[in-house]
Amino acid sequence: MKFGKRILSCLKSAGISQKAASQETGIPQSTLSDLIKGKKEPGISRARILAEFLEVDLHWLITGSTFYPLPQTEGEVAEPSADAAYETPLDDTSREFLALFARLKASDRDLLLDMMRRMAGQS
Repeated sequence: MKFGKRILSCLKSAGISQKAASQETGIPQSTLSDLIKGKKEPGISRARILAEFLEVDLHWLITGSTFYPLPQTEGEVAEPSADAAYETPLDDTSREFLALFARLKASDRDLLLDMMRRMAGQS
């Protein structure tokens, strides 16, 4: 799934129109439409604005992959390395789940995780 499709998927999942997104983010509707259609590539500032508005991970919005940084030892500065783990691309159902999950309140996320662990027999 490309950047524009990820935006569109998030908007649909949240029930937000392109017009409303444009008004809330300050990104012109024509530009937002071009981003969704893949006619334009976003700059990092617009991608950041959209990620914050959609309440999704910026890295995921840009690349479609989830980034898991290496654990940091207390007092050390995290350095980028080839050892950082990138998840393989997810299917559409998983992406939709993650987009919806990211929009939940922390307490609702905790409740959902607890339910999923019980369903998977990991309580």
